[in-house]
Amino acid sequence: MPGTHCARHENAGRAVARATARSHSLRLGVGRAGRRRQDALPARSVKGGNVLASLPVPLPSEAFETIVKHSTVRIERILSQGHVSPECGWYDQDEHEWVMVLRGRGHLEFEDGEEITLEAGGWIEIPAHRKHRVAWTEPDEVTVWLAVFYRDPD
Repeated sequence: MPGTHCARHENAGRAVARATARSHSLRLGVGRAGRRRQDALPARSVKGGNVLASLPVPLPSEAFETIVKHSTVRIERILSQGHVSPECGWYDQDEHEWVMVLRGRGHLEFEDGEEITLEAGGWIEIPAHRKHRVAWTEPDEVTVWLAVFYRDPD
């Protein structure tokens, strides 16, 4: 149904890992003279991982994993294997989306008729409210997408 807003993560299993990057001096709380500043933010642990690791086989449903979440940006790993967008319509998101295929292939369709196939290394930037859907993903291997969602500055 064109024009219907689909919640991207309805009934999707999520694993959440948060990482917030701070400048080196703020993390360490060190001023220009090398002394610890009183107003410095507390040190935060560095987190990391491998977006190509821990790929579930088989993949019964599309999987969404939030890797980083901040007030202005969200980064997700999306795993698909023969999955397509829900029948409820087009994704109509309030955020811009930059998405890259790291492994596999996927085909995107836009409400205006434009289509694009992304393979490993391919990326696209989708403006907020540009209605789109995933029409096809590789059925014989897991397609790994890296998606960065962000808003315009106020």
